[in-house]
Amino acid sequence: MESGEPFFHNAKLQKSGVEANAHPDHYFVTAQMARDCSAPISNKYPDLNIDYGYHFDSGLLGEYLKKRAIGLGLTHIVADIENVIVDDNLNINSVQSNAGSHTAEVYVDCTGFRSLLMQQALAEPFISYEDNLFNDSAIAIATDLNLDEPITPQTRSSALTCGWAWQIPLTNRYGNGYVYSSKYISDDDAEQELRAHLGIEDKPEIKARRLKMKIGRIEHHWKGNCLAVGLSQGFIEPLEATALMLVQYTIDNFIEHYVHSEHNSLTNNAVS
Repeated sequence: MESGEPFFHNAKLQKSGVEANAHPDHYFVTAQMARDCSAPISNKYPDLNIDYGYHFDSGLLGEYLKKRAIGLGLTHIVADIENVIVDDNLNINSVQSNAGSHTAEVYVDCTGFRSLLMQQALAEPFISYEDNLFNDSAIAIATDLNLDEPITPQTRSSALTCGWAWQIPLTNRYGNGYVYSSKYISDDDAEQELRAHLGIEDKPEIKARRLKMKIGRIEHHWKGNCLAVGLSQGFIEPLEATALMLVQYTIDNFIEHYVHSEHNSLTNNAVS
């Protein structure tokens, strides 16, 4: 029997009011490995099967993907979209930018929470989840690594007064943040609480970024000749950081359906 089964059994008992040991650190080997700063891959035990993910600098990854795509023939244009031309069938004919007019067979809306194509141009309805998911704001602060200590191999999540804080170790810094509900704490107080949590109250030179999150999703993620990807299609509580997985899933799923479409046409139906 795997360790997860007795953990969930005891967790259910504890929820029902029965005294039971339901602390996950007592059941999963990953907890001990994290304390030992050990990797989930072992040459000594090649059959070791442990779920894991990688921490990486998303900014550096974006630059790498841009350079690789340009090397494969992508035309990269830096411009601001000023207008979107839509026909009577709710298909996009072109997008107008300060660099000119751009036409395509398929348009991908990756404009973030603004959703310039799907929500603004095509008027795709947005379904809010704010009644169930309260956290709608975040503060992000980068701090230096402590070079006298080993780099921890796991993301640390900590409960704070009106949400939770993350700490993600990279090779060159820590990524820190506080996800919270703006209904229960102001942005200023949230930043002060995060700074106190990190022990940097007296270091104003360490800058913070304030983020607002639009919690929910659009009704259809594929409409006419436009596909929404990433934040333009929706966003939920980032505790499990599933956003990148959903981007990859969206792209794979779209390619599969588009390539195998009977008429190879995007204009037949909207797909959610």
